[in-house]
Amino acid sequence: LNSKANQLAHYLIEQGVGAEVKVGICIERSLEMIIAILAVLKAGGAYVPLDPEYPKARLSYIIKDSGVELILTQSSIEASLDLTNEVNAKGASRIKSLCLDEDWGESDYSRTDLNVALSVMNLSYVIYTSGSTGQPKGVAIAHENLINLSQVQVNRFKINKTSSVLQFASISFDAAVSEIFTALISGATLCLISNNDFKSSNKVANLIDKHLITHATFPPIFLSTLKDFTMNSLGTLVVAGESIRSEEAKFWSNSRILHNAYGPTENTVCATSGIYINENINIGQPLENNTCYVLNENGLIQPVGVLGELYIGGVQLARGYIDKGGITAERYVPNHLSAKSGERLYRTGDIVRYLPDGNLEFRGRTDHQVKIRGFRIELGEIEKVLLQHEQVKETVMLVHEDQPDNKLIIAYVMTEGDTGLVKDLILHAQSKLPYYMVPATVIALEKFPLTQQGKIDRKSLPVPNFSKPQQAYVEPQGAVEKLLEEIWINLLNIDRVGREDNFFELGGHSLLAVRVLSLIHTEFKVDIPLKLFFEDPTILEIAKLIDFLSTNEYKLDREPSLDNYEELDI
Repeated sequence: LNSKANQLAHYLIEQGVGAEVKVGICIERSLEMIIAILAVLKAGGAYVPLDPEYPKARLSYIIKDSGVELILTQSSIEASLDLTNEVNAKGASRIKSLCLDEDWGESDYSRTDLNVALSVMNLSYVIYTSGSTGQPKGVAIAHENLINLSQVQVNRFKINKTSSVLQFASISFDAAVSEIFTALISGATLCLISNNDFKSSNKVANLIDKHLITHATFPPIFLSTLKDFTMNSLGTLVVAGESIRSEEAKFWSNSRILHNAYGPTENTVCATSGIYINENINIGQPLENNTCYVLNENGLIQPVGVLGELYIGGVQLARGYIDKGGITAERYVPNHLSAKSGERLYRTGDIVRYLPDGNLEFRGRTDHQVKIRGFRIELGEIEKVLLQHEQVKETVMLVHEDQPDNKLIIAYVMTEGDTGLVKDLILHAQSKLPYYMVPATVIALEKFPLTQQGKIDRKSLPVPNFSKPQQAYVEPQGAVEKLLEEIWINLLNIDRVGREDNFFELGGHSLLAVRVLSLIHTEFKVDIPLKLFFEDPTILEIAKLIDFLSTNEYKLDREPSLDNYEELDI
């Protein structure tokens, strides 16, 4: 691994990569992904993760905004990036790419270690988070930030050369930073999982058992899908991304150590963590070399037990948002509580309080940022994407929780009276946003209810009825469709499902879709890619996919048109 990373690093230096130079990485979970990350850092550069599953519009924005001029990728992904017409922030009209799964001349480069002059303040990576301005914003993380995080978590989670760490998170989600570097700097084994397998609880559990994984990090909502698996080797669990419920924490801490971790990307992945003990759920205490203040609206420290906004300081504070000085100054403020000049605090927008034992308790948000299934989401970004549609006059986002732990994004739109554009708006959102930010449903209204002050009355917006499909009921046909209906009824907690009803319009979401696919694998012994499920999530079409994958006989609704065809040699 070290030798291959060195060879690629020597190539990158030849291409002009060095301190403060950003390099994009758009690679599926693989050995090449790890090699690429290490090579960029060894060359002195900073990597910018680009999730291959993001919509092209989002990838194009990140490429342009970050200023990358070179992207490390794979041949199966390169064509979809369409870099020929991409222009980055520096005006480079042609962005270079290198496919690491092809022969790029690796043997021509030295396998020896490099000696690159860097300071701890140099950039290590830039990761993009949801932004209230309508576009994601890039958080710039320095080596000092990354070094402290990795060393502290190695100690807190007791990771050593006998440990095996699961690499579960997407490269574009900063939990991956923790998984990768804590394993590599401690001599532990880093166990990668493929893009297809990480969405299946069956395959995740089997991988944990097969490779005797000892450490794993999951959002609570995914962890809940693993309850039926023993995973005896898994001695240390870290939950992060959103709050865990008391009964879940009690279950998972029964025979293993459960760490509850908290932290925004702006403070390098994690700011606090604590071990779950005696049914007391909190987010623990600050990591070493980090400080946490609970302040009131006047910037004064709140007494123990009194709620306030959490401000974070210390060596893990990111530089800020790249090329966004205004919002950086708004969120990163001078530390008026320190005598040292130049120290800053990050305003999290999270409401917390200190407990008598020194732990912090999370209580909510001061704004419209939400955490859904472990992902941090600015509802304002979704609103601005929907407003780009020509028929939308105004829009409001709400999070609806129809069942415990089942949070759904609901989009309310004011239109010109055409309520038939709901499906178009979902497709529009899918083309611009990651799957976890796409609204579960869109409710079109001719006008929004208003308060006496003339503001939108969010409490009076209609509650979606997911148990009532948007089209007429058509009874499922045949054994496969009827078994699929049973699966959907149990997961969605509704009375019946028609063969043409859309899974997401009935209240489904991405993680429930993963559970559907897991149950389909158990019942029919076939694996359906999540992307195909999203394309037409009805019982009718999923039954066709099952039939195709199990018998290789795909039934078309109509005969294909042969008016325009071409004979090709195969």
